Amino acid sequence: MSTIVRDLWPTDLVAEDVLGPQDILEYQAKLLTRRMNSLLQGQVVKTDTGDRIILGFEVNAPKIDVTKQLFTVQHQSDAEYPVLLVPPDDDIPRYLQEQVLIPGQPERRIPSVMKTLNSVFQNEHMNEDTIVPAEEPRLLVSEWVAASPEQFSNKLERILNSSTVKSAILSLLAKSQRSQASANPPESPE
Repeated sequence: MSTIVRDLWPTDLVAEDVLGPQDILEYQAKLLTRRMNSLLQGQVVKTDTGDRIILGFEVNAPKIDVTKQLFTVQHQSDAEYPVLLVPPDDDIPRYLQEQVLIPGQPERRIPSVMKTLNSVFQNEHMNEDTIVPAEEPRLLVSEWVAASPEQFSNKLERILNSSTVKSAILSLLAKSQRSQASANPPESPE
């Protein structure tokens, strides 16, 4: 009996230049700086906590001396993948948000209640309890964990295109441009 041995490795696992999360973030920071004509500057701030590396993606507006961290990325100190992207907090007030999630009400236990006023006066308590069903175990899937550079880039693109990140950048850009305009007022025609 002969056994056929075949290649069982994933097809996307090849010897080519593999970029780590920090390399990808630094490249995006340079692109942002170039795109904003240096009015805004992207930068990556690395923090080593011992067991993990935290990469903060920041935007600096040097004209107005403001730096804002947009989001963070975390991975183990000894392995660059998998990596966790921590999207920005949505600090936009509810009335300014394009979409607002209104959470539903979970099932809950309602304590015994008296059914009618009649039962109160007669000291008869007709109890009625709502029973909360047991929760089944469930699998929690983190949409912000990436196991490869391609997955990381796709998830990073979602964050960079989010309304929270775009709003933060546009706000810093508007303030920087206003500061630049007030420092260089237009000349009056003679």
